[in-house]
Parts: sequence; structure tokens; C-alpha cells
Amino acid sequence: MPRTYAQYVMHLVKAQRERRKLSLEAVGRQFGVTRQQVANWERASPLPPGNRLFDVLDFFEIPYFIGPEPIDEIVTDAAQIYFAGLPESSRPPPVYAESLLEQAKRDAYKRLQVQREAVLAAAPRTAPSPKK
Repeated sequence: MPRTYAQYVMHLVKAQRERRKLSLEAVGRQFGVTRQQVANWERASPLPPGNRLFDVLDFFEIPYFIGPEPIDEIVTDAAQIYFAGLPESSRPPPVYAESLLEQAKRDAYKRLQVQREAVLAAAPRTAPSPKK
């Protein structure tokens, strides 16, 4: 069972992939990665890098997060998992890592805002008239 929010989200991705009867290879081709990378994403080990996570969520029509707390949590989880998977010599200094994390959060908020605007634009402006 997923233990972190990141694992939960990627569990949803796997469920959608299986529901659509898509192979790991097919999803890998869609995003230009190997089947093993897709399998790793589904275990949130590591998550898709950068904005690719949101591209994956868009592809599987999984909604983004409702408020800022889940966004902060998943971006932080993703960063921790990503940095932990790097060799010690390749990890950025903590100040730079924090800067990358803040940029990823800003990007996530922007994408959430775009999604909200699209939903509002698609919503009817007035209530439907009652049927007689």
C-alpha cells in the first residue's frame, strides 16, 4: 500500500495504465523512456523528473491536487526521492536543492492554475433551465 502521497499518485497512474490495457513499453514510448523507467515511476522510485510528472498525470487524466498542501507534499517527496537516488558526488548543495524545490513548487502551482482556469472555462455560465 502506498505510504507517501507521491506513491499514492503513482499508484493511480499504474491503475489507469492497467485499466486502459497499456503496456509499460507503450507508456515508455509516449514519454520517450524505457519500460523500466515507467515501472520505477509507478513505484515512485524515482518519480518522473520535472514537469514530466504533470505530463504523465495529464496523459492518464488524473487530476492535480486540490490545495497547496498536497502539491507541496508531492513535490517535496519527489525531490527527496530523486536526490536520494543520486550518488553523493552528484547531489546539489542544499541551498541549490532548496532553490530547485521552490521552482518545482512554483511550476506545480502554475499548472494547477491553468487546469482550474480550463475547468472554469468549460463550465456552463448559467444554470440550465428546468425541463417542462
